[in-house]
This record gives sequence, C-alpha cells and structure tokens, in this order.
Amino acid sequence: MKHLLVPTDFSDGSLSACRYALAMFPATDHHITLLHAYVEPLPGYTTMVQMTSTADADSVEAMAGFVKRLRDEMGASEPVPATKVVMGLLPAVINDTCDAQRVDLIVMGTQGAGGSL
Repeated sequence: MKHLLVPTDFSDGSLSACRYALAMFPATDHHITLLHAYVEPLPGYTTMVQMTSTADADSVEAMAGFVKRLRDEMGASEPVPATKVVMGLLPAVINDTCDAQRVDLIVMGTQGAGGSL
C-alpha cells in the first residue's frame, strides 16, 4: 500500500489533481492524504493570535468543503482521503509531511488559486 500526498489550495486545479490521484490509486488500496498549508500572519500585528486562530478555522472549514465536493463526485461508497491542515510555507510543510508520514508519491496540480501550487 502506497501513501500519496495531494496538496490542495481548494481550487479546481487541486480538485483535478485529487481526481487523478484517486483514479490512478484508489483510496481502497492506498492511503491518500489531502494537505493544505496556510501562511501565518505577519509579525507585529496586535491581534496575531486571533488572526492565526481565524486562519486555521477558515482553512479547516475550507478543507471540509473541499472534501465534500470531492465526496459528491466520488460517491458515498468510496473512502474519504485523510486530511491535514498546517500553518507554514507549502514547500516546508510538504517536506515535513513526507518525512513524518513516509509519503511515497506527491500528486498536485500545476496551477492553483493562490499561485503557490
């Protein structure tokens, strides 16, 4: 069983990458993790803790919406990929996740909503 990592920014391009990953490597036979990284607030803001909490909550909520879109396309009988939302820069978060979770393959789109994918 291989472990696939699918970074997402919740864009249509990310959804296409998820579709591709699931078509090539069904979740019934492989472990698939959807990963979203968000950037921490700039230092110096007085409401930094509140902004971080809001950014995290917004990212978790967006991930739930993304999984729902994917689930609606896949059908209820298919297993849902695992999800992970992490604060940090995307390249570092991908590297850390690959090391910690022993990822075998990364599947990602070439154009994302924010330009970081």
